[in-house]
Amino acid sequence: MKSIKQYLVTLPVFLLVMAGATGCSESFLNVKPKSFVSGSGYFQGSNHITESLNGVYAPLDGLYTGSMWAMAEMRSDNTSYQYNTGDRSGFALEQMDEFREIDDNSVVYSMYSTSYNGIARANALLDNLQGNTSIPDSLNALVTGQSEFRRAFYYFNLVRMFGDVPLVLHEVTSTAAAFSDAARKPAKDVYAAIVTDLKDAVSSLPAKYSQAGDLGRVTKGAAETILAKVYMAQHDYEDAIPLLEDVRTLGYSLLPDYADIFNPANKNNQESIFEVQYKEGTPGTPSNFI
Repeated sequence: MKSIKQYLVTLPVFLLVMAGATGCSESFLNVKPKSFVSGSGYFQGSNHITESLNGVYAPLDGLYTGSMWAMAEMRSDNTSYQYNTGDRSGFALEQMDEFREIDDNSVVYSMYSTSYNGIARANALLDNLQGNTSIPDSLNALVTGQSEFRRAFYYFNLVRMFGDVPLVLHEVTSTAAAFSDAARKPAKDVYAAIVTDLKDAVSSLPAKYSQAGDLGRVTKGAAETILAKVYMAQHDYEDAIPLLEDVRTLGYSLLPDYADIFNPANKNNQESIFEVQYKEGTPGTPSNFI
């Protein structure tokens, strides 16, 4: 009887503990790692904003060592592709060289997907900069200008390569939005969005940066130059001329010897309006274009 009595006394306590555990089971099992940062909580503070901005620049590294030159320079008379006669490797580049690419060409896929990767990152940052009080207004304007430039730059490449393309100007947060945004828009609408972004960038970007760590970030001169190229691509030379004339007043000048442009010791020189940045030896940032 003694053992039964003890059991009867402790049973309610056991049931209470089990009920509590059952009621809280979801919180016990669905615990996010301490290192996890959600999208809603990420874009807070200068460090997170700068990290996100660096992510907007990052796709340029792969774009300009891979698909961009293949879809541009490779198709000119300056460059040709010589395939390996032993195994006939490099079909994708060979197709680009001979204007006979097919729908599964990896170069075309890389160009398209890498560009939209950069656009998606720019959209997420720009949307989260709206009304963001966690950073100074001056930093907000500077990051906004760089992100708008980057988005316009990616779209400028896309519209010239593909013509009508999906025009996505906000972060995609649902499956329904992803499908609705996938529809191709007329090239003229894409160009209009590019011009809007670049005009905003021109008004908020500095002529130069004072910090060494900002070397390679886009400037007012870069924004004005690309905007002028956008106008010229549409045969609007009247709007391009004043932009290019203003760029000449921003401190740029030609190097004495044309060959000096290609000397690795002269990176980011006075003739450089915008350069994609690479760093030897660091995973993810070196150039593999030899």
